[in-house]
Amino acid sequence: MRTSPVGITVLRVASVAVAATLGMAACGDDDSEAGAGPVTTERQVPTPSSDEGSRSTTTTGATTTPTEATSTTVGPEEVPPVAEITPAYVQAVLDQLFVLYQQAFVAAKAEGGLGEAYRAAMSGVFTAAAVSSQTQGFEDFGGVAVIAPEPGRPTAEVEKLLSAAPTCVSLSARVDLMPMVTKPVNPVQPYYLRLVPENESPTNPTPWLIAYSGFTSDAEVPQEATCPA
Repeated sequence: MRTSPVGITVLRVASVAVAATLGMAACGDDDSEAGAGPVTTERQVPTPSSDEGSRSTTTTGATTTPTEATSTTVGPEEVPPVAEITPAYVQAVLDQLFVLYQQAFVAAKAEGGLGEAYRAAMSGVFTAAAVSSQTQGFEDFGGVAVIAPEPGRPTAEVEKLLSAAPTCVSLSARVDLMPMVTKPVNPVQPYYLRLVPENESPTNPTPWLIAYSGFTSDAEVPQEATCPA
């Protein structure tokens, strides 16, 4: 088992190890579409319709009573019940984690190495074990020398939730981390990620950390990406 050359965890197909690239961040409905941003709570009040035509002396114009529709969803700052761990919720969590992931590379570029500032930022994104494997893999890939002059924000778009619970979320996603580095990366999409609610970092507003992120040459879900039964 070996780490990704750009900092993600091990990628395997059966017993054959494959090189991974940069990698980053319910039982839900697998057919649901991924959300594109933070989940919010909103109230929608339809505009009442009105009869703008003239009224006769014997006919009263139709009136419409305004109706109110409300919807409530849990934001990424909380661990919701299973029914509310949706693709949109997980997308909101990943959006937050990927901002912090970018900041880790900004810190490494500024300090000229994978030192204290880098590791502190990474600890707000990954579990302790994942930080170690990510760091080793990134050093093997080229380290600070391949970080972009101004590291851009990586992206992750939820493709499918494989399993979900308040204790673990497994999913597939399309990940692009090229904005952070100058060396070409050619991952096999999708990536597979596993999230766990173990965050204690004050910089991460969500309860979640990434325990695994990687891909396989045949797109088979790696064991490391699955949640315990």
